[in-house]
Amino acid sequence: MRLTVFGASGRVGRQVVIDALAGGHEVRALVRDARAWSLPASDRLHVVTGDVLDPIVAEHVVRGADAVVSAVGSPVIDQPVTIRTDAARAIVAGMD
Repeated sequence: MRLTVFGASGRVGRQVVIDALAGGHEVRALVRDARAWSLPASDRLHVVTGDVLDPIVAEHVVRGADAVVSAVGSPVIDQPVTIRTDAARAIVAGMD
C-alpha cells in the first residue's frame, strides 16, 4: 500500500511512518523541516519538505496514494490553534 503521512516528523507521525515501513508499505512523508527528520533512509520512504497548509503541496504529496494519514499537530500546549483544522482543509482540497 502507498501511504501519505502529513506531520511525519512529529512524535505521532514518526511512529506512523515507522509502523508503515515495518509493515512493508511505501510511504511519502510530508515534513515542514527536513532537518527535523531522524529516521533511517529506506527505499520505500520518500520525504517531501513543504507547507501542509498549501493545497498544491497536498495535491502533489497525495497523488498516487492509497491512503492518507494526518498526524499534524502543534507543539504549543494550552493555546487556541487552528493548525489541525487549516491543515485538514488543505489536505482535503489536495485530495479532491
